Amino acid sequence: MKDDSWASWAEARLRRDWPTAVEMSIADMEIARWHPNGFVVFRLGEVVDGRFGGSHRLHVWPGGIPRQSLPGHPTIHSHDWELQSLVLQGTYVDVIFEQADIGPDALALLSHIVKYDSEVGDSIRPTEDTMRLSRRESRAVEKGGSHHMDIGVFHETVVPASETVVTYVMMSPRQETGMMLLGGEPFAMTSFRRPALIQTEREHIESVLLAIARNGSRTSRG
Repeated sequence: MKDDSWASWAEARLRRDWPTAVEMSIADMEIARWHPNGFVVFRLGEVVDGRFGGSHRLHVWPGGIPRQSLPGHPTIHSHDWELQSLVLQGTYVDVIFEQADIGPDALALLSHIVKYDSEVGDSIRPTEDTMRLSRRESRAVEKGGSHHMDIGVFHETVVPASETVVTYVMMSPRQETGMMLLGGEPFAMTSFRRPALIQTEREHIESVLLAIARNGSRTSRG
């Protein structure tokens, strides 16, 4: 039976289009921005294909150079969109959490609300609500593998600082609920604008992407 889901469509597009996405990123390194959790994001625009659509991005966790992150920013989070991701280099590792009111490993975490605003910058504010989570599973996805994240699933990416990981990502249209950040301590910020890469960072990440492009070209020629 044919899988007619958004995730299936997204994976097919990722596997077909990743060389173009890498080329787009190399051609316009100025669009790259550091995410507060210490990885680089290339926002590549919207994709519309029949009844499915989304936005595609390239994510880079660079190894060998310091990663810019925002100290104290919550790392456990959920999305208000579906996400499909294809690993282009390295091993992507994350931890999936589930709600657990009792248990020796349950974490009591404070929820935070995030608001994105391209004009004045992003903001985060803590709420008075707490949630208890426990680890459900840890995933390690090798180069060439794909993984899916559903709306509202709490997770945390744990790529070691010494490792380089690159993923090509498709995000579904956003829903009204599902986005939340969870942290052990309250964290607040306003008018935060994600920093661009400095010259040395840009050169390093460009070299990573150029290597992926060259290897992909050799693979396609057999």
